[in-house]
Amino acid sequence: MDQMVILVIRALMDQMVRKVLKGHLVRLGARVIVGLMGQSE
Repeated sequence: MDQMVILVIRALMDQMVRKVLKGHLVRLGARVIVGLMGQSE
């Protein structure tokens, strides 16, 4: 029983971490692209 709860919590944490990381990566990528475009012009 305890192991199941731990596995579920770990899975939820992984999902949240992935969503947060994806959001950060997308924002960083957009910022880098905008910066490069601004420099080239």
